[in-house]
Amino acid sequence: MTASHVWSALISIPVLQIFRLIILSLPYTRQVITFVAICFFCADDEIRYPLYEDTIPSETMFTIFFFTALILVTTVEYTLIRHLTKTQRRMVAHDKSKGVHPGLLNIFFFMISLSCSTLATSVIINLGKRTANRLRPNFLAVCQPNLTELCPPNTFSYIEDYLSIGACSAFCSIWSLYDLLSAERCKFPQPLRSFIQFIIFLFVYFICLSRVHDHKHRLSDVAGGALIGLGTGTFFMCFVLRHFKSTATGWRKWILMNLKPYPRR
Repeated sequence: MTASHVWSALISIPVLQIFRLIILSLPYTRQVITFVAICFFCADDEIRYPLYEDTIPSETMFTIFFFTALILVTTVEYTLIRHLTKTQRRMVAHDKSKGVHPGLLNIFFFMISLSCSTLATSVIINLGKRTANRLRPNFLAVCQPNLTELCPPNTFSYIEDYLSIGACSAFCSIWSLYDLLSAERCKFPQPLRSFIQFIIFLFVYFICLSRVHDHKHRLSDVAGGALIGLGTGTFFMCFVLRHFKSTATGWRKWILMNLKPYPRR
């Protein structure tokens, strides 16, 4: 029988998706609103940067993060069960009548939790975009508004389009780093674990700065997005996954109940 925490995570996905759709339907970005004073003004020099091709497209970024998380979770679960079987001097004797293997259940739960944190971060980011209404640095190059009509001499006209706020990639790194930091679960030998953490940090740092280089975000936007990602990732690690303590304890109980001793030689 599937554990209750897995069902809770599954139910959370459509709920968070509904929240996201509600945020995306806020009236701040509808076409019927033509002028919004807090968005575009003719003398704004921060939105006149050229349009560059993305160094790392968003789809590629999330694909890399997904497979990185999947590989990390799978290998960490493997190191955990291998460590526990060695310390208990037992070997696996999984009983198929008891349902899904706890290792597979944990992997599924962690990936569902990652999806929930992705949706939660999207809700926060899109709410910020639609309330702050801050235009991206390459706004004019992308949207190409008719400045002759919008900005006649000695006037300040306003338009609303193409919003910007911090990048939402930081929470993925926090999620992965916490997974590796958890001594309860990750049994990678040192310094391998530290090197993997450092590589993940450098990759996310590169992505954040590439957004500034591509004029998609300002440095302050990226810093704000990193703080949002840090807060969201930490919240999910501390209050949803509970630093992996509950699942690690569940593994130990399962091993004691479902493993048999090594045969004596």
